[in-house]
Amino acid sequence: MTDLQLYQQLLGLTAPWAVQRVEVDPEQTEVRVYVAPAPDTRFACPECQQPCPGYDTRDPRRWRHLDSCGFITWLLAEVPRVQCPTHGVRSVAVPWAGAGSRFTQAFACFAVTVLRATQQQTQAALLLPLTEDEVAGLMARSVAAGLGRREEAAAAGTAEVLETLTLDEKQCGPGQEYLTVLGDPEGQRVWDVTAGREQEAVANLLETCLDPAQRSGVRTVALDLWAAFGSACRTVLPQARLAYDRFHAAQELNRAVDQTRREEHRRLRAEAKAPSGRKHGRSVLSDTRYLWLHAAEHLTAEECTRLKALLQEGLETAQVWQCKEAFREFFTQPDAAAGRRFLNQWIQEARTVGNPHLTAVAAQFERHQEKLIAALETGVTNSFGEYLNGRIQILRERARGFRNAAAFRVAILFHLGKLDLCPHGFP
Repeated sequence: MTDLQLYQQLLGLTAPWAVQRVEVDPEQTEVRVYVAPAPDTRFACPECQQPCPGYDTRDPRRWRHLDSCGFITWLLAEVPRVQCPTHGVRSVAVPWAGAGSRFTQAFACFAVTVLRATQQQTQAALLLPLTEDEVAGLMARSVAAGLGRREEAAAAGTAEVLETLTLDEKQCGPGQEYLTVLGDPEGQRVWDVTAGREQEAVANLLETCLDPAQRSGVRTVALDLWAAFGSACRTVLPQARLAYDRFHAAQELNRAVDQTRREEHRRLRAEAKAPSGRKHGRSVLSDTRYLWLHAAEHLTAEECTRLKALLQEGLETAQVWQCKEAFREFFTQPDAAAGRRFLNQWIQEARTVGNPHLTAVAAQFERHQEKLIAALETGVTNSFGEYLNGRIQILRERARGFRNAAAFRVAILFHLGKLDLCPHGFP
């Protein structure tokens, strides 16, 4: 087998394309494979696929291919151009690479595998080897191609059905710079991401990344109480139920408990006699934060004993904690009617405590009662949204930040979007 025949098979080339010559450069540790079409080949317009007369050939272009025995391999060709009556002069499509790409499809798929394994662009660039800008460009093209395939499926009427979605925010820069993350809990993936968390940005995200059939098929959206999320969903997904799940409800109640503990601890500490050499004294609430913020069943026997003793001290923190624990029973109610009765009674009892933080939470739950009932009836939670938030944070830490929101979005969709990133039809 000659070197021409070897690379013809390794590259998977078929007529009219054929390997013309192979150059090995030991000094540069490179292999250069020159490819050309058969003479008088009639090509089609890449836009409309109609056969067209030839126009000319472009200067030689080269594409990075998989290495050959440790030698960086380049595929080189003079790409013909055709003159289409409809679209004008166009370069023909080559079978080994996508339009505008400087990598063969085989190399691009290998690079995707390396990036997914390392989850770090700098390390992938060293292994491939490529520049960091080349890696970033390859990721962006792969994500764009994956989203394009998803759009093609929607246009063909085979778009995936999305009945449940999650909406969450993720800080992406200093100050109040946020991304809105749309999750698909059934598919265990990020469906799409957009910069900002304003109502207009969220509504645009829902309109652009979901086709009309998908939007009409959404039944439930799990979210927090950020007003823009609810307003955007009511505008774009009017038929969907909005569920305020137990995770965020518990988060609000824990915040009320902790704020109360802090304030009461400062007051009790100020009243206590300060030991010699210390500015403040200790209080019964010193070193108790963990006890109040974790479920009783997760505490050790010693911690439970200490908590029971604290509950006998007549502390305001204990009263707020007891209301927090009592609310957990809401999500065990058998139906919506029982849930409403429980919630209304709990709100009244919470208000009688007279704690401003707990009263604010009770008022919040009363305003968003329908979202809590939806969470009870559907069983939908935003736990997957919080899981995605954690995974996204890991990506951010490994990358040590991103240049801008667009680069962050590409990385999120690349690693967590479960997109079809690898092209097909070439080895």
